[in-house]
Order: sequence, then structure tokens, then C-alpha cells
Amino acid sequence: MSISPVKRLILETMWMMDKPVRATEIAKEAGLSFPPVMMHILGLTKLGFTETLEKGTYAITEVGKKALGLPEVGKEKAAQILGYMPVERSFHFYADVGKPLNAYAASLGDFCDKILKVDGKVMDDFSQIPRQIILNEARTIEVLRDNQVVDVPVPKDFISKLIRKNTATFISVRIPFVAASFPSSSPARDAGVLAGDRIIGVNDTLHPYFDEFRSALTRHKNQEVRVMLLRGADTLSVPVKVPASGLIGIYPKTPDQFLQFAQRDYSFLAAIPAGFVNTFDGAWPYIRSIRLLFTQEKAFESVGGFISIGNIFPSIWNWEAFWSLTAFLSIMLAILNVLPIPALDGGHVMFLLYEVIFRRKPSDKFMEYAQIVGMILLFGLLIFANANDIIKLFR
Repeated sequence: MSISPVKRLILETMWMMDKPVRATEIAKEAGLSFPPVMMHILGLTKLGFTETLEKGTYAITEVGKKALGLPEVGKEKAAQILGYMPVERSFHFYADVGKPLNAYAASLGDFCDKILKVDGKVMDDFSQIPRQIILNEARTIEVLRDNQVVDVPVPKDFISKLIRKNTATFISVRIPFVAASFPSSSPARDAGVLAGDRIIGVNDTLHPYFDEFRSALTRHKNQEVRVMLLRGADTLSVPVKVPASGLIGIYPKTPDQFLQFAQRDYSFLAAIPAGFVNTFDGAWPYIRSIRLLFTQEKAFESVGGFISIGNIFPSIWNWEAFWSLTAFLSIMLAILNVLPIPALDGGHVMFLLYEVIFRRKPSDKFMEYAQIVGMILLFGLLIFANANDIIKLFR
């Protein structure tokens, strides 16, 4: 059922105030006069969108929240609601529990940088930003900050540090930590955590995001901690024993349950060229990454073996990620195979080109030694890569 803009405004105001309020308070908060507000509230009550709790006070019902589209409030609706939110109803920021920073915002976006361009190239795909910065050795990142465009310079040693750290997660999407399900062995579930609970902190210290909580939990291995969580309108503190792994056995809700992702659909015929384009898009960055081994300081430390290959696969089964990574590994091996190294196909092609150009075949003795050198190089690379993995385990 559609409702008028004024009724919607009244419902939104009641939802934001989050308590039984009088019609006069609603009128003042919404910036409307009292008589029409009172009249609309009576109409909303008849529809079941609002209810009378105490004499003269009203509150929004679950039916009213559904009429607003809650709890799934879209970006435009959130901006509309927050646009006229007073200071006392704004987002307030704290360094810790009971330690306000005296900073607030009508929207969380007021405290965020929106990345616009990397070295002048417009970024419309968030997942491509780390690749663009690292592989192209970006020098500037253009962001929107406080409604102003700002150029952020990339330090000269930034990319080499990232490569040595062997991670591209220096920039990521933050999501709340909401419990989706639990594995068969779960200290959190045994302690009373339920699916749908939102985890917000450890030992009275706020960690409202998944990455923050996970990092904080690793500092309490083999200890009992109090996990702070939200369950409905209640804030609870649950004692949980953290095992040596630093994991308490909670599968979080995935980013797609909080964010809107763009989807591109292809017909059967359109999918064929799109597949070739996708293959090239996967191969070219890998070729460029080989160049970084020779242009960035100590980039060789990022070379990995079997352990690194295993670590790129997600810990939770995802068929799309599995086949995408399998395809990437196939492309990677294909590129390595065409390198002009004896014992590889690229080495054979190199000797065939030599035979075509000079009109004579290399001697059998030379080919034998070349194959031996090629095998030594390959085994040396294999040992070096896996040794890097082992060294990283002890760092």
C-alpha cells in the first residue's frame, strides 16, 4: 500500500526517535505543524502503521516499518532520512567505550574517502583498485573527501612493501560482523551466540566490523573473553573461550548481503567473446606482475609455492571462486610454459626458431646440456618458491 509523502515523513521520524513519543514531539522533529500531524497519526493508527502505547504517546509498528521498506533501507532512502537528522540523532564516534571523540556526522559517508580515479583512470569496479595501484605502479589516487576532490600521493616504497607483504588487502570493503551460521565445532555457539547476532566488540572495546573483530581476537588466544553482541534491541556480553587458532567458529554474512553488486548478463553467443576478454584480462596482469620482480625492491620475497597457491582459495566453498582461481592457475601455467627456458615448450620453440633462422639444428650435445640447465632452473625456482613459503610461516 502506497502512503503519502507526509505520512511517510511522520513514520520515518517516529522510527528515528525509536521510542513512544507524543504527536507534538513528532511535529517538532519533522518540522511540521501539530494539527495535520495529529490527523495523519490517527489515520496511520487505523491502518496499523502506528500504535498507542501510553496515553498520548505513539510508536511505529512492524507493519509501519515494512511500509517504509525497513530494515532494508536503500542508499537514497538513507540519504533522505539522514538529511534532516539533528545532531543528537546523528552518528557519533568513539575511541573506546565511554571515550567520545566529539565527532559526529549525518552520514557515515562524511568520514569516508570515495576513490574516483587512480592515475587519472576512472575506477568503476572496486575490486580493480588494488590491481590498478600495484601493477601500474600508481603515483596518485584521486578521492572525494568532504565534497572536495583531493589527490593522495602514493609513497615511492609503498608498492614494494605491499609486494613483500604478499597481500592486496590494504584496501577492502568493510562489513558488519553478523553471524550467519556455525561449523560443527564452535566455541561461540556453545557459549550462546545465535545466528543473526551482530558482533560489536571484545571485553568492552568496540570492534563493530568483521576485520576489526578478527584482528582483536587473535590477541586473546587461549583466553576467555567477553564477546559483545547485539540481539534485537538488546546488547549482550557472552563469555567465550578463544582456542589457540584465534577463531571462535562463526561464519559471517557475506558482503553481498550488505552491499549492492552490479551484474552483467550475457547471451550464449555474447559469452564466447566475453570469455576471451576475461582470459586476456587475467593473463595480462600476471605478465605485468613478472616485471615487478625486477623493478621493485625485494619483490622476490613475494614468490610463493604450493602453500601460497592453497592460500588463495577461500576457506569456505564457493564454486565461482574455485573455478575462477582454477582458470587463473591454468593461465599462469600456460604463460610459464611459453617462457624461453629449455625443458619447457617455450624452450623448444626457441630452438626451432634458431633452426629456421640459421638453417641448422643445434648439436645433440648442446641440446642435452640445455635440457639439464633448464631442469636445474625449474627445480631451483620450485625450491626457492616453496622455501619462501616456509620462511613466511616462521615470520
